Amino acid sequence: MQYYMDNIKRLFPRPIINFYHLLTAIFANFIYGFPSKNIKIIGVTGTKGKTTTVYYLYQLLLTAYKTGYITTIGAKIDQINLDIGFHVTTPDPLQLQKYISQAVKQKIEYLIVETSSHGLDQNRLWGIKFDIGIFTNIDSDHLDYHYTWKNYALAKSKLIGQLKESGLAIINNDDLKGRRFLKTIAKKYHKKVITYSINHKKSDITAKDIVQLTAGISFTVKKDKYLLNTIGKFNVYNALAALTVAKHLGIKNQPIFNTFKNIVSPPGRMEILQKKPFLVIIDFAHNRFSLKIALENLLLARPTSNSKIITVFGCPGLRDKSRRKMGEISAHISNLTIITADDPRTEGVEKISDEIEFWAKQGKALAINPHRNLTSKNHFYTKIPNRQQAIKFALSCATQNDIVYITGMGHQHTICIGNTDYPWNDREQTLKLLGASR
Repeated sequence: MQYYMDNIKRLFPRPIINFYHLLTAIFANFIYGFPSKNIKIIGVTGTKGKTTTVYYLYQLLLTAYKTGYITTIGAKIDQINLDIGFHVTTPDPLQLQKYISQAVKQKIEYLIVETSSHGLDQNRLWGIKFDIGIFTNIDSDHLDYHYTWKNYALAKSKLIGQLKESGLAIINNDDLKGRRFLKTIAKKYHKKVITYSINHKKSDITAKDIVQLTAGISFTVKKDKYLLNTIGKFNVYNALAALTVAKHLGIKNQPIFNTFKNIVSPPGRMEILQKKPFLVIIDFAHNRFSLKIALENLLLARPTSNSKIITVFGCPGLRDKSRRKMGEISAHISNLTIITADDPRTEGVEKISDEIEFWAKQGKALAINPHRNLTSKNHFYTKIPNRQQAIKFALSCATQNDIVYITGMGHQHTICIGNTDYPWNDREQTLKLLGASR
């Protein structure tokens, strides 16, 4: 299926694709009676943290409201799980309006919708008026599609233009470039802005005293202390975005505290599969920005200074080639980088791996024989095209207190090799390998 979608995109210029989605969105809105006018909708967009923010916010809102969501890893309407398809963040307009209509029929009070730059640019969200728009950050991504950061940011900012007259924009104040751009757009549309931050003291909501503990991350907002059941300082940003909305909607502090303490992260997003004797994590970081933040946080989370970080990742074929610079970041921070397949499509895993290897060398990592012993001070890389074999090798290299970090595919249930989607899930395969090793 992915092969045919890629070919359709190549055959038809973007204006035709966008016009097609616009016509479909108009038709879908009329068919379902413009359902978004009968429900409160919260849009979440950004380069990193969209899905996790949706998950956190969903759990917070459930304490006070009947809530649903539509996100990369599926949709949930009144406790019913719905599949939105593979490799999709924002569904096609017919599917999207159908889900919104279902939410209205089920008397859902708040529907949280993950909104991608592609979905906004292609008019897939036309006709939806949002009550709140959350912007987690705007870094460079999908440049194979948008070409420039400004085009990418303009696509994201369409969410502000689709806010209701009384709509609210919630912006990460630590995202310097993004916040300036978004505040200018918000001013143009006369929309109210609320900011959240870790570093910016003039933000409306600021977290301080952030500490990574064994039981999670503790942080303080004003005089309230929270414990977030996850690892990684960047997840505090996701929690703050959700907290900002919860406070705005009048949710009391005790339900927020209890929810954060028992928060469930989305599948494949910094998901811990094993804690002892070494930590094994599945994640979806698939660009330089996300990978750098994730690895820097794993450095802080190491049980000992001698703990090794072993990273497994690849880059998708026929997509933004700047992502292949992830090789430099991983090689610079990880003790061992294992370059492997990640939806290579018709480009081929060998060609993509060679390009990642070029950047790994810029990160001062050395190529190793897969059987060589590692020490905590080494920075090496190797290429193993088969993703299952790459994960197996990573687990075999890990010793007590190490961290095995497997990223790029997260929740996905297929891997596209050539023109075919094959069944694959990092979580299932890694658990199988861990079970076999015991």
